[in-house]
Amino acid sequence: MALQLRRGIDAQRQSLQLAPGELVYTTDTKQLYIGDGVTAGGNNVLKNVAGVGVGWNDLTQKLDFIQENLSLTTANVPEGGSGGVYFTNKRAAAAVAAALNSGGPSGITFNYNSGTGFITATATGNQIPSTVGQTGKYLTYDGNNIVWHNPPIPGGLSIPSFPGNQGSYLTTDGTNLTWALNQFSTLNNGANTVSITNGGDFAVAVSGSVKLAAGVDIKRDNGSGTYVSVLGGLLAVSGDSAPTLGGNLTLGGKNITGTGNINILGTITATSYATVVTNSLQATLGADLVLGGKNITGTGAVNITGSVTATGFSGPVTTSRLNATLSQNLQLNGNEVVGTGRINVLGNITALGNSTIRGGNLLMDTNTSLLGGIAIESQHDVNSSSDLFTIRNYQSTDAFGAIVNFARSRGTKAAPLPLINGDQILNLAYQSGFADGSYAVVALTGAQIVGTPNAGTASASYYIATSNGDQIPTVKLSIGPDGKHTITAPALVAGGGTGQVNTGSVATYMRVNFNGTEYAMPMYAIRP
Repeated sequence: MALQLRRGIDAQRQSLQLAPGELVYTTDTKQLYIGDGVTAGGNNVLKNVAGVGVGWNDLTQKLDFIQENLSLTTANVPEGGSGGVYFTNKRAAAAVAAALNSGGPSGITFNYNSGTGFITATATGNQIPSTVGQTGKYLTYDGNNIVWHNPPIPGGLSIPSFPGNQGSYLTTDGTNLTWALNQFSTLNNGANTVSITNGGDFAVAVSGSVKLAAGVDIKRDNGSGTYVSVLGGLLAVSGDSAPTLGGNLTLGGKNITGTGNINILGTITATSYATVVTNSLQATLGADLVLGGKNITGTGAVNITGSVTATGFSGPVTTSRLNATLSQNLQLNGNEVVGTGRINVLGNITALGNSTIRGGNLLMDTNTSLLGGIAIESQHDVNSSSDLFTIRNYQSTDAFGAIVNFARSRGTKAAPLPLINGDQILNLAYQSGFADGSYAVVALTGAQIVGTPNAGTASASYYIATSNGDQIPTVKLSIGPDGKHTITAPALVAGGGTGQVNTGSVATYMRVNFNGTEYAMPMYAIRP
């Protein structure tokens, strides 16, 4: 006879087919199992210990007490690890009855009957008597208990019929008992009375207020079966489309706001400083409007069809848009026109003296098909020592952009388009003095697109062109995008005649830096 032993975790055991008598110990659950050759994983050795009052629990793999009246030496049996206890049926019922009574019930007592094992409830206060056989009677109180009483009510009154009077209350009309709806015409609390008058008004007598909790509203039928907020109407003064004031309207520091209009046919009189805040104010003045050192402010427009006359300096005119027609020159008297917007002038701006245009950003928009470009003209006398045109730029470092930036595109300002090969980026015309009825172009300098521009990049050449008296300048020097220099000059011939190159000796050398290396280029003299 051989002894077979195994050990491992419970999951391994469950997949084994143990031989009869083979023992397996699970190291994680610490249980001992024995095989019977049939049951997978074997049987717990304690399973066959179950008997009277004790049963085997396949779920917990442990023994449970199953006999109801099992006699124990302790009041309860602890339930391992769960914090609860096992109770017998009788002890459980007794514990429930004790818990109900401990809750402090009013007029009810709970009792446990150990013979039947049931809990009974006993009424100790007033209770409604049985309704069996009490048809047509009414409930009353005889001074000690609630009892059923036969009609008629003492005094010869009878309770009216019940059907159709659900939700009504019993009252008297002075002669008989009647059913009435749950409606009251008067509520009294001492001297204070709230009532509904014969005219349908809700009246509060003596003193007091009608108070509503937060979020509560009063609503009424708008005539089409929909109930709308009355409080919202009060806030908008929509209850009366033509209200009439019986006295002065005192705002008490508040504002009159809304999207509609306030139409006043009479006079608005301010006895002290007042502020008019509105998006749209339309008024007719019977006399001059005196601001008293205050401002007219707002995001709208002040439309004046007449004249605005200032008898003295009255401070700045601050507005996002001012449209005005000047009947004479605008005299700034040493002051400036400042702001972040634009001054759109369709005519000419003429500076009679030494004038300065200052600004962080000066934009001049022009449509060449209409205005013919921008012309800057100045009366510059011969004896004057001042410069004709001066641009000065002040900055603390050299990390900023160019002083003058020439930019050009095809298309329009609103929808610019890329330039194409051959487009001029910069074309400055140097003009001679006025002669024979016109200005003669003598020299040009500029930049020209080479190839097809890409997003954010473009190739260009820079050129210098001069005129030989025919007013048609031709390119004499060109620098391509690859750094190639092209010089156009008349051909020279070596020889001994006037204007020919003397190749007999080098007159001097020209110093040239080519790709970082310096060279000496021989220079031959031209014979005079």
